[in-house]
Amino acid sequence: MKRFWLGLGILAALLILGFWVQHSSKDLHKPVVDALKKAQSSAVAEDWEQTEKMVEQAEKHWHSAMNIRSAVCDHDYLEEINTGFAALEVWRKAEDPCATAALCAELINRINALEEAQKLSFRNVL
Repeated sequence: MKRFWLGLGILAALLILGFWVQHSSKDLHKPVVDALKKAQSSAVAEDWEQTEKMVEQAEKHWHSAMNIRSAVCDHDYLEEINTGFAALEVWRKAEDPCATAALCAELINRINALEEAQKLSFRNVL
C-alpha cells in the first residue's frame, strides 16, 4: 500500500510541476515576444534607434531566464532562437528593414513554438 501512495505522490508532483512549467513558460516568453513585435514595427518604419532598443530589451528578457529555460525546454529550440538573435543583430546593424522585420517574425514564431511545446496537452504528453 505504501508503494501505491508513493507512486501517486510522485505522479501528483509531476503534474504540479508540469502545470508550473506551462504557466511560467507563458510568463517568461511574453515580454520577449512583445519586444520583438515592437522591434518589427520599428524596423518597418525604419526607426533604427527604437529597433535597437527593442531588440536589446528582447535579448535581455530572453537571457534573464535562461537557467529555467535550459532546465525545462528542448535545447534545439533554444539554440535556434539564440542563433536567430545573432542573425537579427547583424541585419539590424545593416539597417535592412525587410530582413530585420522578417527575422523578428521568425523569432516570434520560434518562441511561440517553444511555448506550445511546453504546454501540458495530450499530444505533448504522448
